[in-house]
Amino acid sequence: MLFNTIFNKGHLPVLELAINFTGQRHKVITNNIANATTPKYKALDLPVSQFQTELARAIDEMERRPVRLLDFEGSPDVTVGPGNHIEPTVVQSAGAGMMRHDENNVAIEMQMVELAKNTGLNTAFKEILAQQYNLLDMAISLRVT
Repeated sequence: MLFNTIFNKGHLPVLELAINFTGQRHKVITNNIANATTPKYKALDLPVSQFQTELARAIDEMERRPVRLLDFEGSPDVTVGPGNHIEPTVVQSAGAGMMRHDENNVAIEMQMVELAKNTGLNTAFKEILAQQYNLLDMAISLRVT
């Protein structure tokens, strides 16, 4: 019960959801890059703005509660499975390039930019999460004499 309270409130579940989402988006973007020369392939993405909107809503609600538990309900395109595992719907990329003669619309430069931004976010979230765990570790290891 104590661990459930410690790990399911505050910023830890927010970071967990963000890391999960950016990790899944990384796979989608790298799949786009791998299929940049595949005829008729259409660039895909995850619903980033919907995820951000729903996460912001959940954080606002969490901030108003006396016990700061995150209640991320998601949306039709971003659902939450067991253990706060995000299950986003893969959608056609809004930032896809022009259709080429082979009916492929992957713009490799745009995908590389999205990959770099996504990697930066994922790394930042992981760094913050590591700091949070270090603070918990310090608090647990301190002993009153």
